[in-house]
Amino acid sequence: MKSNKIKFSLLILVIFSFGFLVKTVFSYDSDVAHPYITEKAIELFNKNSSNKLSAQEIGWVRAGSIEEDAFLRYLNHFYDPTTGAGLGDYLSAKDWSVSPENQKYYLKGDQTWKNAIDEYVKGNKKEAFIALGHILHLIEDMSVPAHTRNDQHVEGDPYEGWVKTNNKLQNLNNISSIGVVGLNEAFDGLATYSNSNFLSSDTLGRANLENKNTFYKSVGGGLEVKCVEQIIGNKSFCLAVVDKEMGDSYFYINHEYVHSDYYSLLAPKAISYSAGVIDLFFEEVEKAKKEKQEQSWWDRLMNIVSVNNQLAIAPNLATNNTKSGNDVDNLVDNGLVDFSGEGQNDGVGEEVVDNNQPNSDDNSQENENNLGNQDGNRSYNTIENPNLISNLTPNQPLTNYSAGFGGGGSGGGSNENNQSGEENNQNNQDNAENQGQNDEKNENNITETINSPTITSPLNNQKFNQNSIEFYGTASSTNIIYSDFSNATTTADEEGQWSLVLEDFEQGTTTVNFFATNITQTATSSETSIEIFVDSQAPATTLTVAECKDSLLKSDCLLAVTTVTINAEWSVDNSDFAYFILNKNGEKIETTATTTQIKINGNQDYRLAVSAVDDMGNVSEEAEQIIQINNAPVVINEIAWAGTSRTTSSDEWIELYNNTNEPIDLTGWTLYAEDKEPHIKLFGSIPANDYYLLERTDDTTVSDMQADLIYTGALSNSGEHLFLSFNKNNATTTVDEILKANNWGQNGNSVAYNTMERYDSHVAGTDWNNWGGATTRQYLINGKDANNESIFGTPKKRNSVNYLIDMSNELSVNKTLTKENSPYFIPEFSFRIKEGATLTIEEGVVIKFSPQGTPSFTVDGTIKSKGTKENPVVFTALYDDEYGGDMNNDGICEPENASSTSVCPVVGSWRQIFVSEKSKDSVFENTIVRYGGHYLTGQAMKYKSMLTVENTDILINDSVFENSLSRGVYLINTGSDTEILGNIFRNNNYDETLGATYPYGLDVSDGAPLIENNLFENNGYGLHISGSSAVVNSNEFKNNFKNAILSSGPVRFYNNSGDGNKINGIVIGSDITEVGMTNIMKKNQLPYVLYDTGVNVVASSTLKIDPGVVIKFGNEKFVIEGSLEMGDLNGERVLFTSYVDNSDGTNVFGLEQPEEIGIGKWTGTYLEDGSISTIKNAEFRYMKYGLKYENSAINLENVMFKNNDQAIFADEGSFVQTAQNIIFEGNIATSTVPL
Repeated sequence: MKSNKIKFSLLILVIFSFGFLVKTVFSYDSDVAHPYITEKAIELFNKNSSNKLSAQEIGWVRAGSIEEDAFLRYLNHFYDPTTGAGLGDYLSAKDWSVSPENQKYYLKGDQTWKNAIDEYVKGNKKEAFIALGHILHLIEDMSVPAHTRNDQHVEGDPYEGWVKTNNKLQNLNNISSIGVVGLNEAFDGLATYSNSNFLSSDTLGRANLENKNTFYKSVGGGLEVKCVEQIIGNKSFCLAVVDKEMGDSYFYINHEYVHSDYYSLLAPKAISYSAGVIDLFFEEVEKAKKEKQEQSWWDRLMNIVSVNNQLAIAPNLATNNTKSGNDVDNLVDNGLVDFSGEGQNDGVGEEVVDNNQPNSDDNSQENENNLGNQDGNRSYNTIENPNLISNLTPNQPLTNYSAGFGGGGSGGGSNENNQSGEENNQNNQDNAENQGQNDEKNENNITETINSPTITSPLNNQKFNQNSIEFYGTASSTNIIYSDFSNATTTADEEGQWSLVLEDFEQGTTTVNFFATNITQTATSSETSIEIFVDSQAPATTLTVAECKDSLLKSDCLLAVTTVTINAEWSVDNSDFAYFILNKNGEKIETTATTTQIKINGNQDYRLAVSAVDDMGNVSEEAEQIIQINNAPVVINEIAWAGTSRTTSSDEWIELYNNTNEPIDLTGWTLYAEDKEPHIKLFGSIPANDYYLLERTDDTTVSDMQADLIYTGALSNSGEHLFLSFNKNNATTTVDEILKANNWGQNGNSVAYNTMERYDSHVAGTDWNNWGGATTRQYLINGKDANNESIFGTPKKRNSVNYLIDMSNELSVNKTLTKENSPYFIPEFSFRIKEGATLTIEEGVVIKFSPQGTPSFTVDGTIKSKGTKENPVVFTALYDDEYGGDMNNDGICEPENASSTSVCPVVGSWRQIFVSEKSKDSVFENTIVRYGGHYLTGQAMKYKSMLTVENTDILINDSVFENSLSRGVYLINTGSDTEILGNIFRNNNYDETLGATYPYGLDVSDGAPLIENNLFENNGYGLHISGSSAVVNSNEFKNNFKNAILSSGPVRFYNNSGDGNKINGIVIGSDITEVGMTNIMKKNQLPYVLYDTGVNVVASSTLKIDPGVVIKFGNEKFVIEGSLEMGDLNGERVLFTSYVDNSDGTNVFGLEQPEEIGIGKWTGTYLEDGSISTIKNAEFRYMKYGLKYENSAINLENVMFKNNDQAIFADEGSFVQTAQNIIFEGNIATSTVPL
């Protein structure tokens, strides 16, 4: 016996040791990682859901996520999605989450998914959210590879050990919730992700890593590790580290870079799936509520039948006549009455009071107390008439009292004394008479007693951090529930459930008394009291940043530095605070510290904020400080160092510019030269993003605008070393500086008297590449000198050089143009994007071309012009005031106003955008290109277009090309990756009087682009194609001056339409196939037209003509040297006819059909020697030769020949293979061979 006890003790010890070991080895840390991931999941859920969890509810969920690691529960936290198994013989986490029968034997009991939902529906939110926390813990464990690979690594999992001290994610902005339709999907999705893509220590050896790609990762100090590469989507990470000392076949994962890479991918997935499970929880709660409300009347009826059937046998258990409360207890004790049913409490609280019996109020209360604890949110049945039970003898049947229930029959109980049926009937009759007498006796003594309502939630003395509280409870069905706190009332539903929201609670403890009254309000219960404690007042927080004492602004913090380390300090006015939430420019951390140091680099607006959270979860408003870092808040922007003209050479002026969004007080600022002349103390203020003008000697230097300051002291024409500084708190800071250079670096001069302008106000003034001479073009300059002559500069206006895309007129580095700095200007010297450089153009940007020199824009690198429908990118002429405003300051163009002096744009105002073969990946999207297309006689063809793309692919989508002097767009040998989609080509060389050649909206030469869903309107020709294998689909052609389409080559046309063109058709000519290929003529709303050139299907090629195709002829030939496959017996008829025949519904010329249609000398289809043809379901009209065969086989089915000179002409070498259902009508001659 002693030996057995020892063995049992050892067994218990082993179990407990194994439990603690597994807990240590495999779990995310319960006190760190799980709460963190849980809180981030709730934060993500709250951001996107209307069912936001309060701070108190978050605390409950957090507690549940910690509790799930209670002793031995963690043995059920494993799930291998490839096998469905858990750890050993324990349940998988997936099964554990829905197994109340197993959970009830462990600490913390039933914390299953169903229990969480049920508790919430009952109103027990605390229990519900704690259970939800348990579930989230299980979901989060599915992101641990050891959990989903059933890794029994007894020495501990190194990844989870690393996570314990490195559990914070750097960037949560891109994490989104993953929607799941069921809990199983969440387990499977996350477990599969971690199982399939990551390794754990004990499963490392089963991975075939030798053949995977590797890469090197720097670990600092000039050292690096060799990683096995794993790729998920477009993300590459370190799956394992190659052990260099052991060789390339040895690997390990216990390395911080492996752990870091794992956690950066696994933790966001855990957060996303957990947020999805929270959302699923609320969806399931709503379903459960709805199911409960929709319990059918039949279910409720069956519950009542069940109760009465059980009452019918109750007398056999009665041993004496006692008061009704004990009889009810006896029934409950013997399991005959089920008080757990729902919807069975009709008439609760109604009693028949006998004057000869004691008052039953106490008994009623006793019954309620005995039963009410079984389920706090469920209403229970009470016996409508206790006397019914107490007046029965042990053998008395209940038939008389259960009429209408029980399904017929006698319904009586058993007869222990073997009384005859007559005796039973007599007894029943006697009892009925006695009962009738009792009823009559008590008729005038019936009163109604209302039971007090029960409060199931919240608990007494529960604490809240909100002033609005919802109370839940039970009462008799249809009772009205109210309180002495407010006038709000509610009514118990059919199941006895009620809820009532009370608002505007004061701080501290409040006692609320609840009452129930019947529906007629003739009887009221005694009160049910509850105390509530409310603390909803958030603490107040203050924040100070020591460095802001040096701010250039009085109210805000602007520091004129490049880098700064700030010292922040904060406090709270309430001692019961729990922690602070520190927001460091979007990164939120929880802390109890009250100070911090932060290093801020580069120009930016850094937001620092702090809020306090008290013990009740109340969160204060954020105390905020924006630290504006700007190393050049005010700069020297323009200098008229040479004066303004030959006669006013002493009229120097200097302009400052404010780079910030705030006005700056210039008190304490000084602008001075190194030689102390000039030395100017500034005063006043400079507006936000605006200018400050200093004029020498007097205010006539710039005569048409007022100076902000008059100074003395001359600038040397040979150059000056200038400083702009400010002094605050006895410290001087230099904000801007210009180095001395001979003749000011040749920027500006003393001959033209143009100023020296700064190109970019954010780039250092010491960089001479950032300075240039102002233009002398009148359209960009500003201001008048003392003689009222134009100043060649831009006082108090945007610098003329700042309009340039690049100071050198060549872009060699990547750059982005912004709407904020738009419009931009292309000078007469033109502009080039060099190979390897990318110019990105944001929505709303306008680029204008100089009216001098007809400049161009060459793309050897990459251009990405990406506007939007509302804010397109625009390339246009300088004088186009519709986009970019009146840039030349001559007033808005009014072409309808004859007296207007403003200049309006004209076609050909600038040359072109040329995308060369060196360019890669260029895009024009939602871009407007207009008023270009200028060219010179004798230039190469490719330069005669507003946009030319040569020997490279391009994407042009949703853009507009209009008002070009020549082609709108010219594609030269672009590949099949070129797409021209959803664009508008209009008004390109639409005026014949301009005398320009190449009047095409879009011209395509060679190549194979896709041209789809475009509109061609008011061009010379809509679309011209030559030698190309283009696909032209679903385009519309309207009111083009010449042809809608003019094409040669193996082009495929689909579903193109149009009207109002000179020729409403697809004019085709020359070779329409290529050797070795098959082309298809598809049906279009526009007919194909042979206008002034015949077409040819070359030898060794095939042309297929689909059903419904219409081809209309002038005096031209359709020659077949290869193969022709025409029509389908089951489709529409193919039609070959005259181009003035409108009977098919298409009208090529927009004219009425002539009464007599002439036939051309050559019109017809010619099948040459060696050709092969199959013609089905076709019709030939108004042809010289409907079909002319030369030494060829004849294959015709269901073909009509109508009104032709010669329907079929076949020479002696031709022969009939198939001829079925051939119809001749109105032909001069039918066939030269018998059919």
